[in-house]
Amino acid sequence: MNAQDKVKAQIKARLTELRRLEREDAMRRLSDARKDKVFAEAERALAKAQLAAAAARARGESDRKLETGLKKAQEEYDAAARRIGADVSVHRRCAKCGDQGFDKNGAPCDCIREQYVSALKRECGADGIPQFTFDDDRSAKMNCAQSDALVKLYDVMKKFCAKFDGSRIKFVLLCGQAGTGKSSLAYATANELLSRGHSVCCLSAFDFNNALLKYHTSRLSDRAAVMEPLTDSDFLVIDDLGSETVLRNVTLEYLYNIVESRLNRGKRTMITTNLSLEELMARYGERTVSRMLNKRYALAYDLKGDDLRLFRS
Repeated sequence: MNAQDKVKAQIKARLTELRRLEREDAMRRLSDARKDKVFAEAERALAKAQLAAAAARARGESDRKLETGLKKAQEEYDAAARRIGADVSVHRRCAKCGDQGFDKNGAPCDCIREQYVSALKRECGADGIPQFTFDDDRSAKMNCAQSDALVKLYDVMKKFCAKFDGSRIKFVLLCGQAGTGKSSLAYATANELLSRGHSVCCLSAFDFNNALLKYHTSRLSDRAAVMEPLTDSDFLVIDDLGSETVLRNVTLEYLYNIVESRLNRGKRTMITTNLSLEELMARYGERTVSRMLNKRYALAYDLKGDDLRLFRS
């Protein structure tokens, strides 16, 4: 079960329990209302009228007298309920989805979207990443050398997120010196995709390398749980690739396998690095880096400019 399905199952279970409690509460209120003889009689009369009208409709008959009687019984029932201040309805918080939480296509309703995104972040382990978003970008207002380049890059990634499942882009590689805005763009992209309900795994190169080492040294029965976020998440971010220690029989081998697996399965990946393309090739090999640069599905940028950490807009 993927991260989205796990979160949906958790939320649906909570909503189902809430609806059960609401039905029980409504039944208690109805039971109290029935202690009033006038209300109880009106309820019985309404039930009788509803049954007669339904039977007539099932026979394909149109009985005006029955429909008139049903309307009168409903009015008398409503009047009896108002007289004693009885509210016997099952309360619903959302008229749009009826407190189901999701539409027929499985998309979260607006009433639980925030809850869904927060739970998805926790399930993906992405609740701890910087909460930088596209709206936080100030590239257009910054008098820095890479301002125009960042504006264009943000526009590209916004479009990428908007048509994520149908995008031809499967790999994004951001090269460039430290502080030029690569990580912020990666976090903004990750947070946008999370807000759209996609699963995201966002790791520093150090944490990514540790995950690979954990996989390598784990028992066979435990390995799937370690590797699943790296291979199955809709969007994988590896930030600052090249800052990690290259571990023998681990780093290079598993990096290639993960990149290859994700490309073959149509999963999207984004890598930021302070290394140049030549340095990447020397460190990780042509076999791996060539897959990051294939123009059929990859976008590669070399971002040059000022260190934004020392820069004021």
